[in-house]
Amino acid sequence: MSPSDPPTLSYWLAGDPTREVEARYALGLLASGAGVRLRPARSLQEAELVHAPSAQGVSETGIWMRSGAPGPWDAPPETLTPFAGTFVHAAPGESPPALERPDRIGADLLYTTWIVATGAHERGQSRNSRGVPIQKGGVLERSGALAVPLIATYANLLARAFDQHHPGSPRLPRWPDGKTRAVVLSHDVDLPFVGQTSHDKVRAAKNLLRTGHLLVGSRRLLGAARQALRVATGAALRPEDDPNFGFEGWFALERELGARSCFYVATWTRTDVGADSFDVEYDFAQPAMARALRRAVAEGWEVGLHASINAKTRGVEGFAREKALLEDVIGARIAGLRHHYWAMDPEVPERTLALHEGAGFEYDTSLGINDVPGFRRGACWPFRPFDPVMRRPSGILEVPPTIMDGAAFLPATRTDGPEQLRRHFDAAFRAGGAVHLDWHLEQQNPRNLGGAGPRLAEALRELRSDSTIHWTTPGALARWWAQRERSLA
Repeated sequence: MSPSDPPTLSYWLAGDPTREVEARYALGLLASGAGVRLRPARSLQEAELVHAPSAQGVSETGIWMRSGAPGPWDAPPETLTPFAGTFVHAAPGESPPALERPDRIGADLLYTTWIVATGAHERGQSRNSRGVPIQKGGVLERSGALAVPLIATYANLLARAFDQHHPGSPRLPRWPDGKTRAVVLSHDVDLPFVGQTSHDKVRAAKNLLRTGHLLVGSRRLLGAARQALRVATGAALRPEDDPNFGFEGWFALERELGARSCFYVATWTRTDVGADSFDVEYDFAQPAMARALRRAVAEGWEVGLHASINAKTRGVEGFAREKALLEDVIGARIAGLRHHYWAMDPEVPERTLALHEGAGFEYDTSLGINDVPGFRRGACWPFRPFDPVMRRPSGILEVPPTIMDGAAFLPATRTDGPEQLRRHFDAAFRAGGAVHLDWHLEQQNPRNLGGAGPRLAEALRELRSDSTIHWTTPGALARWWAQRERSLA
């Protein structure tokens, strides 16, 4: 059997019939991770996998997965319980039975998959000023489950049960070329210069003049002219020589690793009309930036859009405009995006994903965490979030970031940042998953964030000789996963 012809698993859902859409979605996520194609069975007796309150009627060669949600599917319990090396939801005061047989799973994995993948926990959590859920102290973090890629562990339980009854039947590989785990490299371009360049000042001045702030705008233009003269005479650094302008450092490190990455670049600044005060301040089209980005594309790196904070309020046209601006400068098509500050729709991020799809993006990578490392939606590989309006999987792939520099190297945790990195790698790799790193461009400057850039480089070099790792970019991973999905359809 070739990788393009995966084995088929017939299933029967005998749980709550009013939740069949939810159960099918959750089972689809697990089957995708396990590398098996799904087919509804004509009867319980025919099914190879049965989701039911008990194992009664399930054949000895079948898989039983308990159904019996411990609470409403959209209002989950406040704790998770250890089960088979992972965590699941169980009724208060109860624990699921030990997993004595791989094919008799006494926990409702579909229920917990639905809860985690749709972010049901997040609806009751505190949020930061950008509307992003604060994970520290949340349900998953308190239970210890945020540090575990839950959906990956459930997919592995399903794969183990399938293999028991189908020995030698090759499931669809999760990664290319026989690799068993992955590292995904990406960089947000937030602060490429320690101070404003003359081009940044000119753009800010033009926006001020355009909005009627004539005196302030004129002063900014004069300041820009003075700074440009200082650069021309060697009295100030060229933009390319700024310690935050880390392109060359990332190029060199990733070549050493035999890898590439994606740079997410903003086209909307805080001085533009309708911008947020937390948007970036650099001009992405200035010569130094444009040269670096075109070089990146020419030499095999990716460039994606770093969508502005208020992009979600401008509809499909707003996203399409930001995308087109970047495409015009780099001379290449943009496939994916990441929101600055992860600032999607604060109540229902999936509403923003629908706008991405309409604007022509293939993937998003914005379901990340600001405050702690962890797997926000339990995933360590691409998946399609559930669209609550259309009641189906989203048309756009989510390539979930799993750890950001600030989450591991904030001042309160700076001394144990390298250890947090290694624990995170271990958790993803044990599940056969991917670590998706979001390390900002400016971390090549060792003075930033407690040396987060050099410390990441040390951790990555430790993995350089590991032949089981697939090094990839978000866009390449999205393309691989989309091809994999077609094989499983």
